[in-house]
Amino acid sequence: MYLKFKKIFFLCVFMLSVTFSQAQHEWDKWYFGKGAGLDFSTNPPTILTGGNINTREGCTSICDKETGELLFYSDGTKVWNRNHDIMKNGNGLLGSYSSTQSAVVVPKPGDENRYYIFTASDIASQKGYFYNEIDMSLDNGLGGIIPEKKNVFLFGKGTEILIATKTCNGIDYWVITRQTNSNAFYKYLINSSGIQGPARDPYGSQIYDDTGWNGAGFLKISPDSKFAACSYGPRSKENYGFVEIFRFDNRTSLFTDRIILDIDRPSGIEFSPNGRYLYVATADYFVQKAISGVYQFDLLSESEINTSKVALFENKGTNFGAMQLTAFGEIYISKEEGYNNGIHYLDVIKFPNNKGVEAKYIEHGVDLKSGFGLFGLPTFISNINYNPPIGKIERTFCKGQSIIINGTTYNESNPNGVEYLPITASTGCDSVVVVNLTFDNPTSDFTQIICPSQSITIQNTTFNESNPSGQIIIPNGAIGGCDSIINVNITFDATAVSTSIFETELCQEDEIT
Repeated sequence: MYLKFKKIFFLCVFMLSVTFSQAQHEWDKWYFGKGAGLDFSTNPPTILTGGNINTREGCTSICDKETGELLFYSDGTKVWNRNHDIMKNGNGLLGSYSSTQSAVVVPKPGDENRYYIFTASDIASQKGYFYNEIDMSLDNGLGGIIPEKKNVFLFGKGTEILIATKTCNGIDYWVITRQTNSNAFYKYLINSSGIQGPARDPYGSQIYDDTGWNGAGFLKISPDSKFAACSYGPRSKENYGFVEIFRFDNRTSLFTDRIILDIDRPSGIEFSPNGRYLYVATADYFVQKAISGVYQFDLLSESEINTSKVALFENKGTNFGAMQLTAFGEIYISKEEGYNNGIHYLDVIKFPNNKGVEAKYIEHGVDLKSGFGLFGLPTFISNINYNPPIGKIERTFCKGQSIIINGTTYNESNPNGVEYLPITASTGCDSVVVVNLTFDNPTSDFTQIICPSQSITIQNTTFNESNPSGQIIIPNGAIGGCDSIINVNITFDATAVSTSIFETELCQEDEIT
């Protein structure tokens, strides 16, 4: 029985949808397929050549977050540095040419020089999941895999499903995998202390490893971090595979409210930037010249979600593969014309936030020139631009005052900072508070030329030849409630007739003689 999501689920999708924008540049450069490459520092993206990647399916890459300069890329078996040479100690990783999500890069929180590459083997070998730690300070800044942190085993009997996604605080990451002959997801928390876990979440459907491509598929998290979707390939010609959708909590990584989509032979999946639509591609796994295509499902459908299915494009004998949301809010689709027979193009969903055919499917929308696209595209952090709820404290304090926020004292010597408050947002997530304090120090100068025998009294202090200068503090005398300070400097001249301007701030009950 296929169900629609509960009303509360629809409300969350509508109210918390976000606009996808490129806040940073880690994923500016894609290397995939056979020598294919794209640079998203320009719009439309620039074709890249010179890449050494040659893979049918999964791959990953990462750039400097500020400059967009390439750092390295991988197919799960090798790592190439920015010069397109094999990175130091970068051979022999235990991912696979034939794994849908063979590798994903995760920056190590708190250390800008360190990165993890997680790998997934293919379902035929079932070697499992591993991680490698890269230190970019090695090899004169070209980076290298730390020898004792290479091919570190996580667990075996795994599928080809592997993703990373930001946690609720916007700093740490979840890495999520899938076990075969099981209904369980395995989840690892990546934070400044390293890799924590796994936590076993037995909320998925049963996955088998006996025959076919049941363990081959894709897992994605929506850009707003509220939903997850996972596709599973067919077990046989009679068992066609399926897609399941969940609500996702990026604070706990838990999946809830599972529904099953009615679609045969699914492959790539992707969410629209606003989180409302799920796109599903299908493939001709058994080379029978079956009809395959790309389909849209409306998660806000008032009826069952399955009835909202819209075919955007269909073709006989085509293997539609990975789908990836770009920095510009479009979705790119890889495909083969027959098994392992790549083409020089990617298809494009131009406006994925639009309903039905208004999403505008463009066949051969991106020309890869000399590069070939096949079944895979790079796997990146699913919710690339997710940020936790942000609040601001912008206040003016008097000199000498301070405030304590989350255990940190802010004062004149420490006026600015960022505080992370666990589980304080209305969604149950962490909040980020940006602190920006200013300190009012209202000061004025009073200078005057008077005759030697004269005097001036300010706030009960008399200034004369024996006391020609000083500082007067008027408590709470400034408009903001801070003390007002007057720097007094009197000059005595028996011959001069002088004119000067006296400017200061006084409360109504104060006086100057």
